[in-house]
Amino acid sequence: MKLEDISTNFMGVKECKNYLREVGVLRTFSKCIYCGSKQIGYIRREKVKCYICKMEWAQRKDSILENQNLSDLSFILLLKCYQLGLSVETTNFETSVSSKIIKKYFKYFRNSLVLYYFGEDLKPQDSVNLSLSQSGEKITFTDKEILPIEPSMKIDIIQTKSIKGEYLYKYETQITGSSTKYITELQRFWRSRKQYFETFTGFGVADMFYYLLELVVRYNEEDQDFIDILTDSLGGSKYPALEKENGG
Repeated sequence: MKLEDISTNFMGVKECKNYLREVGVLRTFSKCIYCGSKQIGYIRREKVKCYICKMEWAQRKDSILENQNLSDLSFILLLKCYQLGLSVETTNFETSVSSKIIKKYFKYFRNSLVLYYFGEDLKPQDSVNLSLSQSGEKITFTDKEILPIEPSMKIDIIQTKSIKGEYLYKYETQITGSSTKYITELQRFWRSRKQYFETFTGFGVADMFYYLLELVVRYNEEDQDFIDILTDSLGGSKYPALEKENGG
């Protein structure tokens, strides 16, 4: 039985809406956005209505789902599949959402997550400089040059082309520093994560930059509930909104 079939049995339209409001993906409206009156109500057609000024607006206003055709349940399923680290192909099978839509949302999840975690001023680069916090427990990203005396790792993203003309990626790593404990932690991260890049083709350098930093977040927060960090990032995302879908 697919994930889609199991979820449909337990989550109706109301339950999905309530969940997305609880985690902050959808706004909870307490007053009219036009006149400020608190006499509002949720009505049919996915709308909120003010009973004073009679204005209406979409329940998805000012959220990642504004102007999107994806159902609330399908969006929640994509969140779960992304949390589990499932591939686009497996997610397509489990949710019946098209691969094109999955790629769009997964990219949005990734970029929002990384900007939320590392800061809004982050700029894609062709290398990733990783260091460790003072406690040695968290891997952090720095846009500064690596210093020989600091426990750190530089990962250069090298883009090549296959015989078929697809973009492929190789990685050159350099670990520096005087603390064996810290170096071992960085090596442990890379050894456990580099396998994810072996099958990637067709991505731009910027996408791979964000993907590498996503793996850092997953590594740092593997003892936490990753879905909480993800939904927090989506609720307060500064990443550009998704483009309006036809018919949305």
